[in-house]
Amino acid sequence: MFAKRTTHSVPVIALLAFTLFACEGPMGPAGPQGPPGSIGPQGPAGPAGPTGPMGPTGPQGPAGPPGPQGAPGAVNRYEISGTFGSSGSFTGLLPASATAGGRLPAIACYISSGTTTWLAVAQVPSSSSGTYCGLTGIGTSSPGVTILNGTPGWNYYLIAVF
Repeated sequence: MFAKRTTHSVPVIALLAFTLFACEGPMGPAGPQGPPGSIGPQGPAGPAGPTGPMGPTGPQGPAGPPGPQGAPGAVNRYEISGTFGSSGSFTGLLPASATAGGRLPAIACYISSGTTTWLAVAQVPSSSSGTYCGLTGIGTSSPGVTILNGTPGWNYYLIAVF
């Protein structure tokens, strides 16, 4: 029948293992570089940095458009000054053009005892003896600025603008 066969399997396996591991040769050259990997998601923004210094002033811009025409100014200024006589009154005559066309000039009246300090005189008297001034002769050929009840020897200064 069958002949008995003797196996030497353990020594063969050991020899085979020794051959595989003991006979390793030198390392071969490196293979080619592989493709780059994908880029990951962007990270969160960092905190804002400190404010930098103010930059230099820029150049001046172009001139703007001209402004609107202003209201016409006074054309004439009439000034009268002197010293009150014994009556304490004075009328400074104005040219007829000062009231032409029904216009009235703007007036101002001042008095002074020494020409250093001037006091404005009201156009409405505070009492029957108070100093006051006003327009006189309106509608005639001799309009004027009249100051009444001044102190004799004091100075007056009358201004009319028309």
